[in-house]
Amino acid sequence: MTSRGHRGGVIAAVLALGMLAPRVHAAALGSGGWLFDPDYVRSYVGLRYGQSLYADSRISPLLKIADNSGNDAYNAVLGLDLSRYLGLELALNYLEGDITGEGFGKLGEQTVYTIVPQVRLRYPLRDGRLVPYLVGGVGFGISEFSDGTFEAVNRPDAVIPTSRETSTAGTLGTGLEYYLAPNLSLDLEAKYIFFSATTETKRGRVPPQNVPDPPQPVPGVGEPGPRQDLNLDNIVFSAGFRMYFPQAGAADQFQGVRWPSAGEDGKRGYLALRVGGWWLQSGKEFTPGFLASDNEKQQLTSGSLGFNWNRYLGAELAVDYYEFEVNAADGGFKVNEHSVWAFLGQLRARYPLWNDRIVPYAVAGLGAGFTEPNDSTPEGHLTRMPSGQDWSLAWAAGAGVDWMVARNIALEAEAKYLSIHPDVGVEGRFQRPRTRQSGKVDSLLFSVGVRVFFP
Repeated sequence: MTSRGHRGGVIAAVLALGMLAPRVHAAALGSGGWLFDPDYVRSYVGLRYGQSLYADSRISPLLKIADNSGNDAYNAVLGLDLSRYLGLELALNYLEGDITGEGFGKLGEQTVYTIVPQVRLRYPLRDGRLVPYLVGGVGFGISEFSDGTFEAVNRPDAVIPTSRETSTAGTLGTGLEYYLAPNLSLDLEAKYIFFSATTETKRGRVPPQNVPDPPQPVPGVGEPGPRQDLNLDNIVFSAGFRMYFPQAGAADQFQGVRWPSAGEDGKRGYLALRVGGWWLQSGKEFTPGFLASDNEKQQLTSGSLGFNWNRYLGAELAVDYYEFEVNAADGGFKVNEHSVWAFLGQLRARYPLWNDRIVPYAVAGLGAGFTEPNDSTPEGHLTRMPSGQDWSLAWAAGAGVDWMVARNIALEAEAKYLSIHPDVGVEGRFQRPRTRQSGKVDSLLFSVGVRVFFP
């Protein structure tokens, strides 16, 4: 899954760009209500997550999608509403699916990125609070293959994409926004993504008859295969939110609901979403005989759901996710990747400053975490390797800062130390049944994102 690391940087860049966009003006309507003024340009950023379905599960004559029941889809947009009915936005889409051939298992993963300027036609209803819309545009896309499997390398009847392709991409879709406040809306969208590309391929090789113990790294795949025209059209269903950047005070009230400031006493719920990077801190040994290493992605995905009890203290449920590589100590080659999940109950101590616009905080928590293997390499399949989902106690401590860009939205940055020490299952060709070995994964996590508060 080498390409997943790019999407965190894309989302972070969109959030940063959104801070530079023009402000939105709102006009009062009745008691406590708001109506967007159609005479002013307003800017926004949006984040969505959903599921994608390939329009045709057979993406080429020799390749098809292994499971077309739904694949992860991520979307970020940076846009401007030019008037009450017309807007422009730049949409970034990320799609990924496992691919296979006839009569054998997964060959690897095919990833698609698209960057498409879009026109957005809007029709506000209910005083502008409910907004159906249409979007469409033309841009470009990138397709690449990654994480080739044992079957991809060791079957002469397999063909494997070998290159990164760039081609024209298009979008056409519809959606619905529901405004929680003049600067914040929930968003549902269905969109068709048009994208095709042509790729070079290579064939798998005839597997070796004699494998040394320990095995040597498996050489690359064999002879060139036929060119394949890939049909990567997708239908994407997603949900998320848009954040607008209004003038100061515009989001304080909406339909009679008042948002408190960051420094006021009283309970206040929130949802935080972050992306970032991680660095191993526990040395090179993951478990005896296997080394843990940073990988080229270094991507962290993090989130929390919580509430502030008062001006200084709160609690939250935090989730952190990242992946690292596992290498064989006696051969130096990669055997697989391991995912790390942590689920923590955290206390959050806060100290609002600068008229409650800047809020430094510290967090500490305890919970459970697990490591789980994925994307085993051809070398890994020929030897023993860590396998299975392994749970253990997890703890974390760190600090961060919220920057309140509105009373109900904060941009944030956070650094946190996470410790997980699971007992790891190890099994494979030269050792059955599975054995248990002590393991450790301590990492420093750094992330940036957004915290959205509830009234």
